[in-house]
Amino acid sequence: MTKIKEYMELLTSEMETFRGDVNRLEVINDRIKDLKVSIDLKELKAELKEYNSELAKQREYQERFYLRMEILFQKAGVYPKWAVITFIVAIIISAFSLHYAYRTRVALEKLSNICNTELVVLFDTMTIVNSDVEISTIQFLAFSKLICKNYPNVPPLL
Repeated sequence: MTKIKEYMELLTSEMETFRGDVNRLEVINDRIKDLKVSIDLKELKAELKEYNSELAKQREYQERFYLRMEILFQKAGVYPKWAVITFIVAIIISAFSLHYAYRTRVALEKLSNICNTELVVLFDTMTIVNSDVEISTIQFLAFSKLICKNYPNVPPLL
C-alpha cells in the first residue's frame, strides 16, 4: 500500500506541474493574440532596389551589345551568291588547268626522254662505228626523223 501512495503522490505532483504549464501557455497565447507583429521591410526594400538596378544595368549592357553586333553585321556585308559561285568556279577551272598542264608536261618529258634515249643509243653506235667522223646537221635530222617516226605526236628534235 505504501507503494500505491507513493505512486499517487508522484502522479498528483505531475498533474499539478502539468496544470501550471497549461496555465502559462494560456497566458502566452492571450499575449500573442493581442500582439501585432510588424514586418520590417526596409532592409528587404533596399535589397530589391539594388537587385532592380543590377537588372537594369544588365539589360542596358545587353542592348548595347546587341546594337554593336547588329552594326558589325551590317558593316561586314554579305557577298552576293553569284560572286561566290563565280569565285568557286574560277578556282575549280584553275585547278583543272594546272592539273592538265602538269600531266601534259610529264607526258612530253616521258616521250622526249624515250626519243633522246634512242637517239643517244644510235649516236653511240654511230660513234663506235665511225669514231673519227663528225655528224652533220643533215645526218642528225635524219636520225631524229628515224627515231620519232614511231611516235607521231612528238616533233623532230631539230
